[in-house]
Amino acid sequence: MPDIQPISDLCSYFAEITRDMQSSGEYQFKSNIYNKLCEAEIQAVEIAERLSHEEVMAAARIKLGLDTSREK
Repeated sequence: MPDIQPISDLCSYFAEITRDMQSSGEYQFKSNIYNKLCEAEIQAVEIAERLSHEEVMAAARIKLGLDTSREK
C-alpha cells in the first residue's frame, strides 16, 4: 500500500519525501502528483473564482463522457 502523506508534509519534509520516493521506485508517480498540487496552489492564489464540489464533479463527468443527465 502506498505511503500517503498530507500536502503540508511536502513543503516541510521535501528532501526526506524525495529520498523515500526515489528509493521506493514511485518517484515519477508522486512527482506528477506533487507538480499538479503545486499548479493548483498557484492557480488558487491567482484566481478568485471558487467552484463547489458539485460543479467540479459535473465538469469532470462531462469531460470523461460520464454525464448521464443529458440522456434523460
